[in-house]
Amino acid sequence: MRHEFGGILGRAFSKIFSHGTALPGAALDGRLAVGSQPVFTKPTADAFSCAAFEQFLIEHRINELFLAGLDAEYCVRSTARGALARGYKVNIVSDGILLLAEKRRDALLRQFHREGVQLVAGDGCLA
Repeated sequence: MRHEFGGILGRAFSKIFSHGTALPGAALDGRLAVGSQPVFTKPTADAFSCAAFEQFLIEHRINELFLAGLDAEYCVRSTARGALARGYKVNIVSDGILLLAEKRRDALLRQFHREGVQLVAGDGCLA
């Protein structure tokens, strides 16, 4: 899943704050092992704003998600909440998320847990 900013303001925001990484057509980080799975684009923080993503989950009978991402306080949280509202089991890879203010990490992880999200480490063990 990738976030793409549209419009003039979105493009300017991406260029200034994310070095253009959220512009349409920008390459994913080469360290990601995407494989043959589809890459979806979302217009808002919640990955469920991409109808094709949700349809893919339904068609493949996926009922459990493992989330990681660059913006744990917004995109990861929004997607986790969207998934929980739809009945998915949600896991957040605790060492696979970043926050703008890392000092809020522990509080955010506790909040995720209270909301019903399982926290796992990158090796798949409980965090």
